[in-house]
Amino acid sequence: MWCCRQRARLVIRCLSICFLGLIPAIAVEALELETAGDFIIEPSLAAANADDGFIDAHLAQHGARLSERVAHGAALRVRPMVAAATRSGADGKRSVTAHDISFCKQLMDSGVARSCSPNYIVRTSALPNDAYAPNLWGMLGGAAGMNASSAWDVSTGSADVVVAVVDTGVDYTHPDLAQNMWINSAEIPGNGIDDDGNGYVDDIHGINAAANSGNPYDNNGHGTHVAGTIGARGNNAIGVAGVNWNVRIMGLKFLGANGSGTLADAIKAIDYLVMMKNRGVNVRVANNSWGGGGYSAALYNAIAAAQGAGVIFVAAAGNEANDNDVSPSYPASYELDNVVSVAALDSSGNLAGFSNFGALGVDIAAPGVGILSTVPGGYQNLSGTSMATPHVAGALALLLAYQPTLSAAQAINRLYDSGVGLSSLQGLIRTGRRTDVDRMLRNLTSPVPPPPAPVGPCSYGVSSIPYVHDSSLEQEAVLVKGDELNYQSINFPFAFTFKGTEYWSAKVSLNGVIYFKGAPTGMDYRNTATAPASSIASLHTDLVSSLPVEGVRVKAQSDRVTVSWIARHYMKQGAGSTVVRTVLYPDGVIENYIEHPSQELAKYVNGNSTIGINGAGTGNAETVGFNNENLGNYLATRFTPQCGDETPGAIVTEASSAGLNRNDEIVPFGLRGMPFLLSARGNGDGALSLEVRINGTRCQQNHQIVMQQGVADLWGNVPVTRDISAIRFDLVGANGSKTHTRLRIKKSGAAKAKASPDKRRLSSRTHLRVCERVVNSLS
Repeated sequence: MWCCRQRARLVIRCLSICFLGLIPAIAVEALELETAGDFIIEPSLAAANADDGFIDAHLAQHGARLSERVAHGAALRVRPMVAAATRSGADGKRSVTAHDISFCKQLMDSGVARSCSPNYIVRTSALPNDAYAPNLWGMLGGAAGMNASSAWDVSTGSADVVVAVVDTGVDYTHPDLAQNMWINSAEIPGNGIDDDGNGYVDDIHGINAAANSGNPYDNNGHGTHVAGTIGARGNNAIGVAGVNWNVRIMGLKFLGANGSGTLADAIKAIDYLVMMKNRGVNVRVANNSWGGGGYSAALYNAIAAAQGAGVIFVAAAGNEANDNDVSPSYPASYELDNVVSVAALDSSGNLAGFSNFGALGVDIAAPGVGILSTVPGGYQNLSGTSMATPHVAGALALLLAYQPTLSAAQAINRLYDSGVGLSSLQGLIRTGRRTDVDRMLRNLTSPVPPPPAPVGPCSYGVSSIPYVHDSSLEQEAVLVKGDELNYQSINFPFAFTFKGTEYWSAKVSLNGVIYFKGAPTGMDYRNTATAPASSIASLHTDLVSSLPVEGVRVKAQSDRVTVSWIARHYMKQGAGSTVVRTVLYPDGVIENYIEHPSQELAKYVNGNSTIGINGAGTGNAETVGFNNENLGNYLATRFTPQCGDETPGAIVTEASSAGLNRNDEIVPFGLRGMPFLLSARGNGDGALSLEVRINGTRCQQNHQIVMQQGVADLWGNVPVTRDISAIRFDLVGANGSKTHTRLRIKKSGAAKAKASPDKRRLSSRTHLRVCERVVNSLS
């Protein structure tokens, strides 16, 4: 069974301090005010330059008084004469109430103020004081971190949520875990009796399924590391902090000291958590950082039972750099709705070189390289999809602590819809996204686009072209060199279409092959009659590169990506270095150049190599040569796709618009320029035509949205005016596809009595001005 890999180098990032801004009309009950209940207003133009007595007299008519002039003529601090009854916390702060919102609306409706907002408390983000917190790059923001450091402003977890760690056990005495361990309240510790009659004696913190005992103590370290990422006690001034500072961890040991275990014991561990869930223990998530073996109906049924009990089963995708769609990795590959399959990211936002992937079978990615967490007796850095999985399990537990009424299915959908898309994951991970726990808690979501329509096999025309010598790549740094197994990932600056499928990355072999669906798990020095599946065999043979000039180099440009090999054949190392160069163009054209140092070596190498391309299925290969010693030297070949019009442009199927953290409407008070999100979903790449209508009347301005991979998201702002009641967006894509969405502007006070949303007429001048502001704000 696979578990993880150690890394000697610590990844260290500095913690950044961020400040909460004014947040309009979202989660106001979670925001804090001073107990006295101050408000910040911008006075109307008539009152802006008046003296304090004039302003105070007008405020008095509405039960308020001037407290402080914050900025002359621009902002005032006011306070109600009679404060509403409110709940105050121990720190003297209180939550925003409906009364506060009503007070603001009253001042704005009366004309005294043109903007008003509660005097929110702003503070640094809730960052823990744990000693190693700066080392937890996976908890931070950035290219790959999941932004838990911002989510902690919303929630740090709950002791009501139980996460089962199905693994090598947990060190329940660890000072960073002891307070967060689950305790079986129905069992009396140390009396040697099965008090609750569940089949295990003294199962205080869980069980050891392999030993049929109630002691899940970890004698390996892997399970304790996993548990620390999920729920090491936060803000206790020691060690690390988990995604949840407060949670309950149930230890379910079935893997032994050597990190391996049996299928039977895994089933027993899962059966235990289902039994305890059915007895009333609030087990919401199970972490499963393990895998191996083939399909098992018994294990499938055990996980299905967990699904029936409402438990989310988070599983590691695996560490073999394998395509799970081609070669399933269990339990991550079981097709059950409660299974979340997790790949690993490095700190740069790339899929980890060891991580399994799958455009259909792997769901989401999370930090998994150089992860610092708890182990028995201390702390350690480990890498693997085993380390990525507890980031996701912890994120789900944090969400369910914050919103406990969510079902398992709702929580999983929130996880996917709130993820952040990465170009490095497109075509490799089903959602193409990394986990973002802050977006998940704040419900900042966009639906995962549907998979693109399948495209049939794509043939290529093969032609000889003049050999062009290009030594510019020799100035590039060597990406990798050596003999075997060191497959390297490369990212493309554009979507490269190969055999009808778009790819944003590939893996390069030292033996002259570019793999689009994952490299083999073993050595690939033996060539075959065609290029390997889903690959370009630039010169597939037994190559070795160890001299200073030798190795694999990559140069990515906006109009091409070039991969080159300078290497010697393993059996002819004294005969000089062969140079191979493959150029990939955005339109799918491939050019391949091969130069040998002598005609004699050309005859030998060509006679022991494969040159060509191959798709995923049989009968989908174009082969220039297979063990053909007569190909000669200075070989240059172009592969031109002949797929017809397989990319008709951007097809739009649905659209939505929403105010910040609201569905279908925005409530404009207290902020100049209310933000909104316009989202379009469909298939393909290209431009969508956008028409905007304000209150039912079409704007003159033209606008386009660029859709990539079937996704287009634009932020905009609604101007501050009482004349807008609805904005409609009409989107038109290729092949006549079209859809629309409408953003309603909710009003209050006198504005409610005016005409229905799409009927209220604006003057030509006002309509033109509003159109310009809305359209120009889109970005």
